[in-house]
This record gives sequence, structure tokens and C-alpha cells, in this order.
Amino acid sequence: MFKLPISSHLGSRRLVSLISAIALVTILLNALPRDESSTNWAAWEQAHEHTKAIKEWGGNLAPQWLRPGPNRKVEARRILDLKYMLEETYPTNPWADARPLNWDTLEELAECIATKSCRPGQEKVVLLASSHFSLALKGWTAGEDIWAASTIEAFTSLNATLLYTYSAMDTLLIYQAIPDLVKMVIWEGSLYENCYKRNDENHLEQGADGGWQTGKKGCIKRTGFEDGIPVWKSFIFHYWRDALSHLGHNWTLAPENYARGGIGNYYLGYSIETYCTKMKYYPADQREHRGLAYGKRKMYFDPTNGEYRWAGVLGPAIVAQAPGIDPKNGRQVPFEVIATVDAPGDDLFQQNLTNLGVMYRDPWTENLAKSKFMLGVGKPKDSPSPYDALCLGVPFINPLANYNPDNVTDRSAWWDSQHDGVLDIPEPYVYHVPARDQARLTEAMAKAIENPIERYIPEDRTKEAVLARHVFLLNNDWLAAAEIAIVEKYQGAEVDFLL
Repeated sequence: MFKLPISSHLGSRRLVSLISAIALVTILLNALPRDESSTNWAAWEQAHEHTKAIKEWGGNLAPQWLRPGPNRKVEARRILDLKYMLEETYPTNPWADARPLNWDTLEELAECIATKSCRPGQEKVVLLASSHFSLALKGWTAGEDIWAASTIEAFTSLNATLLYTYSAMDTLLIYQAIPDLVKMVIWEGSLYENCYKRNDENHLEQGADGGWQTGKKGCIKRTGFEDGIPVWKSFIFHYWRDALSHLGHNWTLAPENYARGGIGNYYLGYSIETYCTKMKYYPADQREHRGLAYGKRKMYFDPTNGEYRWAGVLGPAIVAQAPGIDPKNGRQVPFEVIATVDAPGDDLFQQNLTNLGVMYRDPWTENLAKSKFMLGVGKPKDSPSPYDALCLGVPFINPLANYNPDNVTDRSAWWDSQHDGVLDIPEPYVYHVPARDQARLTEAMAKAIENPIERYIPEDRTKEAVLARHVFLLNNDWLAAAEIAIVEKYQGAEVDFLL
């Protein structure tokens, strides 16, 4: 398994080390069972205590790692080689604490391959090269993390093997070990760029943890580095509208259907159905007589902030609402709008808001579920929270920054709202209101109060719909699609990568 270096001055100490390594590999091979019906993993573990990595002199992976194994037993051995190499080269740390999951997952994959017991889909490996996936495992709730959690849920239901990576180089190491099993890499944009730019002249900055690669430097498949990760297997996990892949929009994944107004990134989307349906739904007569203003930071409510949509009109719109009944005691109470920003009690620029202070996800969701509508204020953009509201039976008031002033109901002219993903959802679920329009804001609040809704999940946001898009992503012939994309995008111009 080791290749002798071409050298006329190999020292005796190095030769002894080489002979010892060959002896250890021989032990390693002898520890493997000779039939396909049983796997002596204990012997394999014991032998592998002495050699953690199968590498060529100089730090590059041995050539046999870069080609498919001749049979399933050899493939299983290769996967266990990879497990030990990852443990040695990329150990866990506080910033990469999902790595031990990879080690267990690789053992399971090796076992099922060796014993021919893999579940359908288990031999399809997806490399998750974005920190949002590991943050999702911890329960973080940024929009990207919630999207990542949905993608993990979808791929898991398809039995795909998921491996978590944190840099261009640990991603490359896994890919080069099992290239035929890796169906795709889902990259954070910055990590994809690090991988794409890495070469002999630009490797210290691009993939600084790649010290094991002491020979030819590279990461993306291109001339001179043919064993790199192909661009057509590389998809960018990107929350916004611009395309980051060198192959264009279809290789840039999107949480929303940005193609609504034309060409857009690949609409993968996400579903919050699993989480939100576990939260209690409150019938209309059990809800507080209030709305909830959605904005995570105080600056979002600042009337001098050009992106705040209700400067000078929110306070009067709140006061204009009729009183209602307190469900706790049956008494009449004035209408209020609560906010959950920073410290409790902050008056948020004297706009008749009751600020309860920032909350964790579960208590925040509980307060939302007890409200009669959610009010957008301009930011944050395209957050998952309006989908939470709808799933809990809470209408959303979506402020419009751009519209046709001569025909406000002309949906074709709507854009740059707080959440463009819900622009096609009609009343009584979503109320689309022009910014700084006090009369229409007052009317929308009143309608939302008077017309309560049941739980609502948009059709393209159900678990089934999101799963279908993940199925297509995992099974489509992306190489054939890439061949077409190169012709269309580059029009015969030379490209700096290989398919």
C-alpha cells in the first residue's frame, strides 16, 4: 500500500520506518475476514491502533485511495481507513464538535457495505460543509440554521449518509477517500471559495488546515489536480439571491423561491412543520388581545432608520383598534402590540409598543401563538418566523417597500417586502401593506383581529414538498446538467476547472 520514493539517498532510519509500516499494513490486511458474510471489526480496531493513516510519502493520499475499490470488502476497509485518518488529522474541538458523529457514521457505512446490509440511500454520501448544519444540531435558530435543520431532516429521511465538515481541506480528505460514494458537497460560500482558489501559489490562506497535503496543492478538480472535488458536485448553501457557483443558479441552493420574478437559484426551501406542529395552537377566544411586532433588534424600530416601515404610523394604528376581552378574566382590555427586543421595558421610541425583551425560541413561540397577528417592521428580511406564525394560526402583516402607487393591489409590482417568499399568499393569511400607509395598516390590523385563521402551512413548505426537492437534488444527473450549463454560461470561453 506504500509507494517507495524515487531517491538515491534513502537513509537507514527512513528505510526501517518504511519496512515497519509495510509490516503493520500486512497485519492490518490479515485482520480482515476473508469472506463476505462476517466482519472481524475487533481485530481491525486492534490492528489499526498502530497505523492511523494510509498515506504516501510527502503527505499526499496514496493513489489507491483515489480510485474505486475492487470489491465491497476493500471499500469498507477504505472507509475505516478514512475514519481513523479523520480522527488523527481533524480531531474534535469546541468549534467542530460534530466531527465524532462522522466517525460513528463511517463505521456504520463500512459495516453495511461489508455485510451487504445498507438501507436504501445509505450509500449516497452528502458532505455538509457549512457550520450552519452543526449549529442546527445544537438547536440554533438563525434563518440559515433552521433551513439547515430542515435539510438534515429531509436527507435523514432518505437514509443518506451525512458527514459534517468545517473547512475546504477536511472536505477534500473525505471526498478523495470515497469519491464515488460522495454524491454532493453542500458548501458555505466562503469555504467553496477557499477550495476553488487553493493551488500551489495560494494555499496558506486557502485551506490553512491542509498541512497533510505537502505535494501538489489543490482542492477543486482542474487540470493538474484531477483528483479534486468536481464543481458539478459542489452546491452552495446561500440564503440570498445571487448565484455563487461557477456553474450558476442551479448549483446555488436557496431557502426561498427567488425565481418568482424570473431566473433564480435552485429552490430547495425548508419546512418548519415538525417543530411548529408540536407547539400548542390557541383558538381565537383563548388568545390575548394583542399583536406581536417582529424585529430582533432595537434599531429595526428606529423611525430614523430608512428600512423601518411604520415611522409615524404604528402608534396611531395601535390606538385605533377596538378594545377586546382578556381571556384570563373576561374583562375588557385595550389592544396592544408586544415586541421581544433587547431588555424588557424599553419603550422602543415611544410607539405604544409593550416590549417583553428578547426570548428563547420556545417562550417566544408561545407568545406568538397567543397573539392575533404578527406585524413585520421591515427587517429581518426573509426570516422563517412568518412561517412559524402561519403554522400557529397567526396571520402575518407584510410591509411592502415597493409597489404600484396607482394600484396597490397589483401583485406584479410588489417587491422588496419584508418577506418576498409570502407575496403570493393572500388574505386572511398574509396582509400586504404599503410602508408608512397608516390607513391600510390600521385596516389590516382590524381584519387580522376579526378574521382568525387555523394552522396554515403553504403547500410548497410542507415536509412532503421539501422532501421532493431534496430527492431531486440527490438523484438528478448533475454532470449532464453541468455540461449544458457550461455551454450556456461561458459560450465557449475557457474555464478554470474540469467536470
